[in-house]
Amino acid sequence: DDDEDDDDDDDEEEEDDDNNDDDNANEDEENDQEDDSVANEDGNAHAESQDDGGEETATTAASVQRDGDDQQAQGGETFEEDKTKEDAVLSEKKPDERKGWCEDVICPLRSVSGKANINPRSLEVDGLPTGGFSSVGTKGIALTSGKWYYEANLVTAGCLQIGWADASFAGHCQADRGDGCGDGPSSWAYDGWRRYRWHSTATEWGCRWQEGDVVGCLVDLDNHIVSFTLNGKAEEIGMGVAFSGAGFRPCGGVYACVSFNRRERLRLVLGGPNSESFKYPPPDGFKGVGEAIHDAVKELERLTKEETILFPGNNTGLSPSSPRKYLCDYSDGEHGHELFAWQHRYYGADASVHLGGTSRSAATRGVRRGNRRGSSEGGKGGSAQPDEDAKVTSAVTSRLDKAWKNREDSGNSGGSSDATIHDASSIVKAIERGYEETVSGIRKELAGECVSLGLLYCRKFILHLIVTLSDRFVLSCFVSEDETEVDAARKLWKLIEKCCSLESAGWVGEAGAMAVAAEALGLGISTGSEILGGNSVLGLINASGSPVAAGGITQMLSSIMKLGDEEGFTSRAFDPSGTLAACAEAALGSDGGGSLVFLRSGLQNAVANSPALRRMLVAAIRRSVRVLAVVESDEAADKARTDGDDGASGLSRDMAKTGRQQVAPDARLVSFFTGLLLSEPVKAAVSDATEMNSSMIGAHLFEAWSVGLLSASAPWRMVCALTASGILDLNRSALQYASNRLDTLNRLYRRLPSIIARRAWAERAAVPICSRFVQAYVELLSSVERSDETTALLPPDSFSVDAAMPLPLQKLHAESDMTTSSWDWEEGFVCSDAGFETWTGCVEVFPVDWQAPSRSPVRTLMDGGEGPPMLREGCTVMRSTDWDRDRLGDEDGQDIYEEAKAARDKARKEREEAEEKSKRDEAQQHEEATEEINPAAEDESTDEAKDGGNDGSSFPSPSPSPSPSPSPSPSPSPSPPPAASPSEPASTTTPLSTQEDSSKKVVPAKKNKKEKKKKIASPKLAVGTVIGIEPWNGIPALARRVRWHLSGKEGVYRYGGDGGRYDIGHVEVNEKETRVRKRHPHPETAEQCASRYGFGKGKRCSVLLRLSRHGAHCQDDPSEFMHKGILEWPDFGAGILVDCRFHTDGAMTITEQELLFGSKDSGWEARFGQPSFIPGTVMVISPTAGSSEEGTDAQSSQYEELLGSWSFVASTLRNRKDGGKVRVTSEMHLVRSRRSASEEDDFHPSAQLTAGIPSGPAPLPPPIRLDQDFHAPSIALSCDGRTAT
Repeated sequence: DDDEDDDDDDDEEEEDDDNNDDDNANEDEENDQEDDSVANEDGNAHAESQDDGGEETATTAASVQRDGDDQQAQGGETFEEDKTKEDAVLSEKKPDERKGWCEDVICPLRSVSGKANINPRSLEVDGLPTGGFSSVGTKGIALTSGKWYYEANLVTAGCLQIGWADASFAGHCQADRGDGCGDGPSSWAYDGWRRYRWHSTATEWGCRWQEGDVVGCLVDLDNHIVSFTLNGKAEEIGMGVAFSGAGFRPCGGVYACVSFNRRERLRLVLGGPNSESFKYPPPDGFKGVGEAIHDAVKELERLTKEETILFPGNNTGLSPSSPRKYLCDYSDGEHGHELFAWQHRYYGADASVHLGGTSRSAATRGVRRGNRRGSSEGGKGGSAQPDEDAKVTSAVTSRLDKAWKNREDSGNSGGSSDATIHDASSIVKAIERGYEETVSGIRKELAGECVSLGLLYCRKFILHLIVTLSDRFVLSCFVSEDETEVDAARKLWKLIEKCCSLESAGWVGEAGAMAVAAEALGLGISTGSEILGGNSVLGLINASGSPVAAGGITQMLSSIMKLGDEEGFTSRAFDPSGTLAACAEAALGSDGGGSLVFLRSGLQNAVANSPALRRMLVAAIRRSVRVLAVVESDEAADKARTDGDDGASGLSRDMAKTGRQQVAPDARLVSFFTGLLLSEPVKAAVSDATEMNSSMIGAHLFEAWSVGLLSASAPWRMVCALTASGILDLNRSALQYASNRLDTLNRLYRRLPSIIARRAWAERAAVPICSRFVQAYVELLSSVERSDETTALLPPDSFSVDAAMPLPLQKLHAESDMTTSSWDWEEGFVCSDAGFETWTGCVEVFPVDWQAPSRSPVRTLMDGGEGPPMLREGCTVMRSTDWDRDRLGDEDGQDIYEEAKAARDKARKEREEAEEKSKRDEAQQHEEATEEINPAAEDESTDEAKDGGNDGSSFPSPSPSPSPSPSPSPSPSPSPPPAASPSEPASTTTPLSTQEDSSKKVVPAKKNKKEKKKKIASPKLAVGTVIGIEPWNGIPALARRVRWHLSGKEGVYRYGGDGGRYDIGHVEVNEKETRVRKRHPHPETAEQCASRYGFGKGKRCSVLLRLSRHGAHCQDDPSEFMHKGILEWPDFGAGILVDCRFHTDGAMTITEQELLFGSKDSGWEARFGQPSFIPGTVMVISPTAGSSEEGTDAQSSQYEELLGSWSFVASTLRNRKDGGKVRVTSEMHLVRSRRSASEEDDFHPSAQLTAGIPSGPAPLPPPIRLDQDFHAPSIALSCDGRTAT
């Protein structure tokens, strides 16, 4: 009402304010439009850069990010150019003012799903219009232990979900479907737009954010706690711990992850050296995620340092100014898991569709087919086919046509006329030049072919030399005076890698690794004509990119005759086709990899006698396994990564990133040299005193193959696990070497049991058969446990499971009481009747004695992001509906406002009275002036009034009479018109002069009316400013500390406390604080939320109690027994581990310990009044005096009933009626089967539960009663609830 009284006085003031607001709104709108246009340009440019594919694009993208000058050279107002300008500004700032990510490390953010713009310097991300609900995170940085923190600065405050995700998150994240961080069991997030916390389901939690807020994300992996802060504040504002205990069980490690809708924008701060500092530093003990990234950088550099021997001058080809990369951990990825499908185990299958063979281009396959035809012809003796002359003629003709076409093109560009073109002499000269150019070109090609063939024969000669010398071959044969043994070893490795790999067949890189895994699984591989390969095994490529034809060299030794012997020429001829070199010639000339069999003996001897060659091969194996695993971060690959790519692909981009042509690693070749270095001849010949002895070789190889376990490719991890297991069995000290050098491997081997359990649970449908992947990891775990350092590396009870698995049942019985031979029961994998006895019953929750809160309409607004904002420091408030004047008085200054308002009303009344008086005076003056102007009219009107012609209520009309024609005849009686007629001119003149005089008197009064009326100032409202968020009666964030403007007083007032009481309300006022512009509704209280989910109402829930049949005596009282059990709540979809204590009087105490399965942080409102499960509930039940069935004796009854009740206080809820605590009372009914007399005599002397449950066969469980309240209307239940029709 007060606001309505002020409306009339404040209209003009509010119009000015509204105009200003409109101007500001227009300016903001223009700025938003400009930002949107820039964002559109940036997004389009970035989307175009993402659409470009191929190795050339990826290499260009990598070079653009390494060099700012190259970015500006691209031209146009693109996202890259804007990023370069921003980077230049960032680099000029001082270290303490640095913003964004450090310059010397590659950007750690990558797209997990959907599409988004990522600024690699500022770490600002925004969603694209076609990106769906995109997710971005530091995938590859698996945090498995410790305490970590990062910040998210909100540029926009819309639909975002900020939190953490584990390695299995990308497998089920569909951005187009709206899946993001927190929408599944493998991620945990906070959404301040709708006030939710997300983990598979949404639960009301936290505060609402706004633009400019800073969300702090904390994870304590040691204690399994996820927390969030808003602007550095936690529990005091209703934030803090969001997930804990069983509610936070990640698969492996977690990484920072955010999901956002289209057009949303935020900026991440990860911390770390040379990076932006946190605005709100985390608590003691927490480290920034950026520090983990720098640790991964050091680990990758430690690995690559061992590989520098592969490059001349230790030059890896990377620019010193290029950003450093880091080691990624994708050890829980699922790429290629289709090879382990159960169909492959039971039926013959072709795995070629899974091996990535489609990456080989059709052009390459066509060239190989042509080479195979040529090689087969040469293999038959090199005889020409009948149409060979035609082929030669065709080749020459094509070259002549090309020369003529080039001549025409040059003539047209030179502007020659038609006459010149058709001139005979010119044509002849052109033909001559064409022939000369063709001959010259053929000579050049022939020279190149000769050089290539020379290199081919040199390589072939070296391979023949290794085969021929066999165990006499040493590396010193290739060491010249001007080079070292290391240079010779490098050349020999490159030769073998080029000549003995499966590059020409296409089975290298990722396809080769998958093929090796498929062979280990026993799967077939298609060997079509495009895969068999030809004669290009020696790795010769001509200028056009085609392999060089080998001719008939594969049959050389079988087609020549050896003449002579040691004494000179003789007539005896020798056929060398039966020698080992001749037998190896076919293998050396093909690309099947069979040449390694013939080279093995010579290479073993060379390795045993050359430490340089051993180091070279170890470095080559290290690099090959690492490249095949794709565990190195690559910004160019991240940009080209499409939706659903989990990091396992993109090996071709990695091979092109160094700027030099390299052979993609061959998994078979790497495996061969691993076995070669670990072979007995090498081990026996290598002395322990040398630098690279057999022990160090085993340690290096184990570390190399352990790095392969970090790959996202499950088949390649299987191969690495099998290899690493074999190496560790030969050299048990290798585990300590690898785990001490790389913390990532240390953490990997610590969670090895959890990895096996997770995969075994995923394959539980095929038990007792498991996949080869599980078998490989079990073998690796067995090797790890057999090693000498197991105790230090794998501490006891290190086993853990993720959220997709139920918790295992551990220590449900004493070791001495083991009587069952079921291994799955003994290890806690299944619940069977052999180990449990089942009791059935129900729990009845009584209605709560409280004032039930009304339903809040705010929840519907919150779901759309339109709810009330958070009442934070600096907001304006005024008293609300629950203000108790008896308790609080007028602390807010309401009395001052009312006094000011009364004074204002009094002044307004006085002014109105003055105005009325002024109006009356003016009317009187006007009346007097009128009398002076027309006295005759007054006499006339008086006469008319006397005659009854006019009532005098209005002034006479100045217009003439309606009868314009006066009667010409004189009136018979004297009347006023004729008498006045002679004097009409005089009477007309006199009033004019009188009007002029009277107008001079009246005009000043009119001027006074036009002057602006002096405004009476409106009183200021009784409003205050929030200066702090306070708890109320022990519950945080339910009160606010307010300083009132009028009274200057300060106090703490309820804002949702005492069961949803609001002493104050959130308002928005104008600058002068004289008018309320907007009143925000009160947020939904905890009591309203709990009531909406059914809390406080009477409810009946069915329960199942599964008691372990193996118990133990209680330590404090040996006469009582303790049993473990599982209390299942089907209504909540959960199972709880309980301790059941049997007392001597027959009673039993049930104590809930922990949640075994079900949601821990959502869905428990109806029972506890809050979303999270609360452990520690104690229930005491006792046998009833009568039987559960009416009309039967208790001793002869088949079932026994136990009854008990308990109550607890809801810690976060209060009664709105009096602000008191809310108590919930429940009653439990359990029914158990009675035992036979023999069982009672043997184990229950007093027919009471004095000694627990016997170990004999379990009796039949009691019947399960069907729920009377929840069933389809077409189903009819009996009265006892045991039958349905």
